[in-house]
Amino acid sequence: MKNQFLPAVYLHRLGVKLICKNRVQERFLRLLDVSVQVRAVDRGTVQEVYLPDGTQATYTPDFMVTLHDGRHISVICPPTNQLPDLFELNRVTWQARAARLEQLGQPLHVVTEHDLPPIRLRQAMLFSAHFGVPVDTGLQQRILNWLSERGKTPLAALRLELRDLSACSLSAVDNALYTLLARHSLIADVTADFPESAIALPGQGIVWPPPPVGAPVSALLHDPDWARQLRKSTPVPEHRNPGERRALATKRGQRLLKLFQLMPDPRVPLDDETAQLLGTQLGCSVRSVHRYRHSLLAAGAPGITAAELGTFLGGPSQPRRQIAGPVAVLIERLAAQCYFVPLGTPARARSMADLHQLVRKACLAEELPPPAYNTVKAAVKRLEARDPLTAHRRRHGATSAQALQDRQGRLHVRFYGELIAIDCTPCDVMTVDDQPVLVPVRAQRGKGQRRRGAQRPTLVMVVDVATTQVLRSAVVAGAPSAAVILNVLQTIFLGNTQNFTAQGVMDVPQGQGLPRRIRMDSGTEFVNAQVARVLSYLRIEVVPRNSGTRHLGGIEERTIGISSHAQHVSRGTTSNNATNRGDYDPVNGAGLSLDELNRYQQTATERHNQLCAPLQILTRQAHAESLIQNGMSAWRPLSAAEETYVRNRMHPQEIRTCQRAGIELLGLRYVAPQLGPLIVRRARVEVSFDPEDVREIRVIHPDTGELITASAHLTDWMTSPLTMSCWTLMKRAMARSKQLALDHTPTLQQLYIEATKVREPSQNSPRAHGASATGDLPASGPSKIQMWDGVFERVTGPAT
Repeated sequence: MKNQFLPAVYLHRLGVKLICKNRVQERFLRLLDVSVQVRAVDRGTVQEVYLPDGTQATYTPDFMVTLHDGRHISVICPPTNQLPDLFELNRVTWQARAARLEQLGQPLHVVTEHDLPPIRLRQAMLFSAHFGVPVDTGLQQRILNWLSERGKTPLAALRLELRDLSACSLSAVDNALYTLLARHSLIADVTADFPESAIALPGQGIVWPPPPVGAPVSALLHDPDWARQLRKSTPVPEHRNPGERRALATKRGQRLLKLFQLMPDPRVPLDDETAQLLGTQLGCSVRSVHRYRHSLLAAGAPGITAAELGTFLGGPSQPRRQIAGPVAVLIERLAAQCYFVPLGTPARARSMADLHQLVRKACLAEELPPPAYNTVKAAVKRLEARDPLTAHRRRHGATSAQALQDRQGRLHVRFYGELIAIDCTPCDVMTVDDQPVLVPVRAQRGKGQRRRGAQRPTLVMVVDVATTQVLRSAVVAGAPSAAVILNVLQTIFLGNTQNFTAQGVMDVPQGQGLPRRIRMDSGTEFVNAQVARVLSYLRIEVVPRNSGTRHLGGIEERTIGISSHAQHVSRGTTSNNATNRGDYDPVNGAGLSLDELNRYQQTATERHNQLCAPLQILTRQAHAESLIQNGMSAWRPLSAAEETYVRNRMHPQEIRTCQRAGIELLGLRYVAPQLGPLIVRRARVEVSFDPEDVREIRVIHPDTGELITASAHLTDWMTSPLTMSCWTLMKRAMARSKQLALDHTPTLQQLYIEATKVREPSQNSPRAHGASATGDLPASGPSKIQMWDGVFERVTGPAT
């Protein structure tokens, strides 16, 4: 189940869900969904390619885009770090791929981040999910009439005018505008960001932006300046001080610039003959050419400028000993084979000393001068400097390499409801039931001892990432499960705030409906078939918090940590560690019930939302309200079908077979008149049950999809709602009562022995020399049944 959630993008207008492998692919798919010229998109198919040397290979582009004019375009979206050297290293192979796809009528295009406008991306994130959402007919007609009369209008002014004319809320106006934009009934200006952008009807002065299909690969291969232009357009900070500029103006600096033009890529092999040729052309020694190549490697070339290389070149007063070319190649090869390998690889060097011995033995075997230990160490350090992350990951593993990864910046989320995050953790307080439960302790602590029953509940919290507002905060008994997560999410989707109002909360969070994306970790309560089924049907994208990703959920972790620290003021607190807890016993000190803790948690959540987030002037509650008023809300209203699904089927589901007596589930038998035809065919059906009331279940008809309500056979006194947790306790209590009654009642074997007393047979009886009087017990003497710890033994008595 760990692969249940993969990074995927829902294309609401095109009606597909596609997996994305990098950020460029994700942004490209979002723009395709709002592009009016695009008719369909799918994953690329495998194509056979014939290389110039006659060999046959296969190639699969990332996507296949179909335009409304009938053209088919194959698209690749390489990561940014692979550009601009993508086509320079394998130019012949890319030429063969591009030529083959052009023959098939599917020209190959490449899409980079420069082809994806940020403003258009934010617009796509805001209104693309509203495609298919129903709109009030009267409000839609007012919008079209207003724009046909007034022409292009700023979005902020249009929202206020429509609110006054229609006497409806701004949320309804935003829903109508975003839905019409997703349908392409309206067009938005891409030169200004929301809500400052203008809205108009098609043909009123705003031109549809072109489809983001990038540039043809065949044209780029024939453009020698493309890679250079891409390097210039890539924002690379250049820190050139006046001293560096003066150094580049010197004779040595000019020689460096010429050498940089002749050899910008250190990955090209450099032998002594090539080094001698370069030195002759530039008027420098072979040693200087080799030193220049090592400086390129240390600077992280390719992809750097000559000024950035200058800081890695030693001056005349810093001579560097040059390693022989074959020895340097030998060190690189052995380091890649024996040092930069994971633990468990055969012949892995344990330390730098082991690698030095391997290099020394290899040099002696090839009659080369063996290098010193410090020489090998310096060479390995230069190899690590090329790509520290890759070197650390190969040597120490991916988990250890995460400590070196860049964690700067933040996830840019601008819209309310664009991304929500859910997490859960054990509460830092022990609770007791309203009626204390006595549970037995282990035998070695004293037989017959009893202690007061206490439990540690779980805190489930949902946070909006844009405002850090807590949308829901629930305290549940026991460990979290898929049923608990679905129940919490259901209250958000339906806008159910009864838990807040019942506890006296006045400032209720405004968010309701379907969010655009949801972020969760890899816990089994989140990554399971039940949650995946619901989110897939509602077309909510999942942002996984797997290890190795850039953003590991710091907002929800910090928020839930603040909420847990707020529980340290109550009785029975476990504190956050054993040092702070000291000698305090939270089990014996527990005094809060689950309802009291839930009431306190809701009021603490209200207080949290009434405070300001870091670096914010408005409170979290006011920040959310401000985004709604400015049209920056990404919450999507439920359609009629989605609302029915959320109310009736957003519960755990299982597959059961219709038996003659009904459907058996959770230890109960459910019946309904509509199950008759399904029972005859012994149909296997999907069954949905609400953990808050298991007296009824909903059976999904396998042919029509109709919901059939089936009731459980229960006693007459079970009239109130029966939760699954209560039913589990009741089943345990009934099982204990049954076992207690069995322990105090003679078994059938004992009753049989009592009813057929064994008599003393006479010596002349034919049974005296064979079986006993009972016919099934040994003749050696009377038998009896002894009971010990629930295990029966047959014991033969002494002979008479």
